[in-house]
Amino acid sequence: MKKTAENLTKAAELAGTERRTFGKLLKKTWAHSRLLR
Repeated sequence: MKKTAENLTKAAELAGTERRTFGKLLKKTWAHSRLLR
């Protein structure tokens, strides 16, 4: 049971990091497309 909780925490942390990275990437592409126009 404890192991499952640890895995869930790791997964949640990983998802949070991925979402932040994706957000940064999205902002970069958005800014870039704004520049191209």
